[in-house]
Amino acid sequence: MFPLSALALGVALSAVQLAMSSCATEIVDHHTPAQAMLDNARQLLAQGQCNAARDTLLAMRTRYPQALDVRKEAILTLDSVELTATRDTLAMADSALQAVRDSLAAIEAVEERDVEVLQALRRRVFERQNVVDELAARTQFYLRKLEVDCAKIGLLDKK
Repeated sequence: MFPLSALALGVALSAVQLAMSSCATEIVDHHTPAQAMLDNARQLLAQGQCNAARDTLLAMRTRYPQALDVRKEAILTLDSVELTATRDTLAMADSALQAVRDSLAAIEAVEERDVEVLQALRRRVFERQNVVDELAARTQFYLRKLEVDCAKIGLLDKK
């Protein structure tokens, strides 16, 4: 009877070892592919492809929720993406505002001008100025958010 118990114990131990080794091989490295996606997003940002960089970061967060260190770094990259995209949009809006202002100035310089056209251009200047102001405020928000997130993550000294 003793050899049967030893045999049963040996089989049980083998089963436990097999189960433990199979669990060890099932451990997935989330850090490496998440880091690759973060690096790719940074390259896209450097190339000025803000939408693709944002999409890559959001996909990385969804696919690898356990890669916490990489996700922490991705916060700063996403802040940079949003800041860059907002600055680009602000530059375009500012150029459009200047073009409308130039048109308005040209029409105001004419003695016989169409009052309706003049009023329409003044409205457009007002509307475009509001867009520029909102984008400027958004830019300031993202600058501040980047600063705060850097401090939270520990990249800047807290003042």
